[in-house]
Amino acid sequence: MADAPKTTPRILVVEDEYLIRMLLEDMLTDLGYDIAGAVGTIADASELAANAEFDVAILDVNLDGKEIYPVAEILAKRGKPSSSSAAMAKAAWPKPIAAVLIAEAVPVRAAQGRLASILAS
Repeated sequence: MADAPKTTPRILVVEDEYLIRMLLEDMLTDLGYDIAGAVGTIADASELAANAEFDVAILDVNLDGKEIYPVAEILAKRGKPSSSSAAMAKAAWPKPIAAVLIAEAVPVRAAQGRLASILAS
């Protein structure tokens, strides 16, 4: 019996700084991931968080002066793991969000291993 084809993990990128968002997209694509969406506003991120098909989200904590918490709450309700692209302690997030938040930012050199461990769990 043949194994089912392996699907490429899909990543949602939420970052308001356009160049950083592009760098994250390029890095993740180079590491072999598919980009499910890359957005820079709370409204766009909320829409994708609620409706898009993805395996994990990378979130900027502050989008143009607005905290990402509403998006993180949507992810928590869907049980989608997420990582903050900013250096912010997991303890600083509200409890329902912290339950699905990866504790530290994803460093470029460790991104592939970090995402692989998230997706394997």
